[in-house]
Amino acid sequence: MITNNNITKVSNKKLVDPYHESGTKPQQAQISLNCTYELVGDVVGTNGKNGVTINLGAPGQGEEATVATSSLDGEMMLSTLWSQYFYAWSVDVTIDVDEGSKGKVNIYQEGPLTTTESQTMTSTINFNAGFFGDAPTGGTSLGSSASQTIPNFAVENMSQHLSGLLNQKYYLASLGDHPEGIKTPKTAPKQAYSNIPIISQGLWVTDKDFTGKTTFKITIKLNLVAAHANLAENICKHSDLTLESSFEVDWGEYSNLIKAPQLRSDAVT
Repeated sequence: MITNNNITKVSNKKLVDPYHESGTKPQQAQISLNCTYELVGDVVGTNGKNGVTINLGAPGQGEEATVATSSLDGEMMLSTLWSQYFYAWSVDVTIDVDEGSKGKVNIYQEGPLTTTESQTMTSTINFNAGFFGDAPTGGTSLGSSASQTIPNFAVENMSQHLSGLLNQKYYLASLGDHPEGIKTPKTAPKQAYSNIPIISQGLWVTDKDFTGKTTFKITIKLNLVAAHANLAENICKHSDLTLESSFEVDWGEYSNLIKAPQLRSDAVT
């Protein structure tokens, strides 16, 4: 039984000039996933529920966080008085449970919460648990915390705790949810066409008597905008890049494991 694991995955996309202007440069977007998940048992404050922590932003041990990048070389395809593209207007992050686990596996803690433009985004989960993996902890305090200030960006948290859905949007505050409303292609902030760090994380819990399996699906979507203006009209076009990854937790196997850790040769006592 794997009680903790690290998932890494990379998705790339070569962007195409939507306006066919001269002088454009190659631009490649990328999402790099670095996810750590760890099983815990007897979570204090939940009537002894079992849980799993999923962390996209602060795996620890010096590992890189999950990052959405609009341009690998840090330059837009075209940046002129009339044209600015491509740059990120939002990154959508979801971590969801399968339909069979809805109502059985829910979110106990998560982060970051909603922020306003250029505020420091803080993503923290703190809890006590009797078991970390299959090792008894005696109620040790566990958790992780990450802070990040992304200039010109904010976070909107739309998670649904009871259904087990983590749903967070990192967005360019000057555009909000409607980039079609761009009137002129104002100079895009540097952060919008470089790296956007993702610090999303959460703790999902379930009753000890739930012995089924849960598939957790991670989806990260980088939304890009191309703004162009001339004497006739202002135009806004879009592109996007999506990365998906899933893993499964067998709650029944884990419950049996932590009930009798002394039967394992590598048990911590």
